[in-house]
Amino acid sequence: MKKLGVMVLLLFLALTVAMNNAAAEDRVLKFPVKHALNSKTGKEKMLDDIRVYMVGQGHPGVDRSYREYQSNKRSTGMSDQAACDLAFLSAIIGLQQRADREGGNAVIDIFSITNNKKLKSSETYSCLRGRSMANVILRGTVVRLD
Repeated sequence: MKKLGVMVLLLFLALTVAMNNAAAEDRVLKFPVKHALNSKTGKEKMLDDIRVYMVGQGHPGVDRSYREYQSNKRSTGMSDQAACDLAFLSAIIGLQQRADREGGNAVIDIFSITNNKKLKSSETYSCLRGRSMANVILRGTVVRLD
């Protein structure tokens, strides 16, 4: 009976350690914007009539600026980059859909946010990758370009 109690205690400790390790697996990753945008999924799913510009990218003059919006999207499974790219594209499409609803024709100054840290880059975005899920938060300004 005593051996059973020790085994249960050891099993409990092993599960506790495993759960702590699973929670500690969240990693902040960075991937190239172009890779996601130029992917087959990006070319097929993005809205052609709503342009997107990462922060620092040149764009035509702004006729009307609406406001800044945020898009938070997740994906599961796949490799790190595939899951993050899919979440990134979903967030971009979310911003495009918001621009369309607001009457804009572009989203400018797009940047990513992970763990409350902004990554303002025209070339990379950040992604929070856990054991089973990838999360990308993007923020950008909806505008009507000239």
